[in-house]
Amino acid sequence: MGADTKGRMLGVVLLGILVSVVVKNTASGLVYSYASERWPRTTAQVVDSEVYHDGTAVPPRWEPAVVYQYKVSDQTFTSGRVRFLMPPIYRREEATHIAESYKVGRVVRVAYDPADPRESVLEPGPPSGTLKEILIVLFLISLTGYIYYEIHHPERRILLRTKSSSR
Repeated sequence: MGADTKGRMLGVVLLGILVSVVVKNTASGLVYSYASERWPRTTAQVVDSEVYHDGTAVPPRWEPAVVYQYKVSDQTFTSGRVRFLMPPIYRREEATHIAESYKVGRVVRVAYDPADPRESVLEPGPPSGTLKEILIVLFLISLTGYIYYEIHHPERRILLRTKSSSR
């Protein structure tokens, strides 16, 4: 195995790790979002509703922070999840619109996991843009597989040619 191939293998392994993390997080979010459609509902009271600015990200993100309390079987739970697979929000107006729809003191419906009532969500079900998330994951898996294939089949290389192999 040449130095080029070793370097490429290291790159594909690192890409594979990154893709695995993205797949795990997306799959987990999808499972919870679809399962939450069937969860029982109860009432909750909004105890805090603000918009936070994440100045560490480029571009800066805005996050609606909605905290609510609800009871299940005489136990009180507190949560802050608006929806599963919440996409990053880059416009303050959009985050403000979400936060304003859950004003402090408002009584809202919340879906909770009957197996673990600590898990809850204000907006159950998959969010819009779920298909895009799935397509991105499939693209990343395909790209990783293609690069791996190219590395192990040097006679068929199209994209990963070195100067010595392109002659």
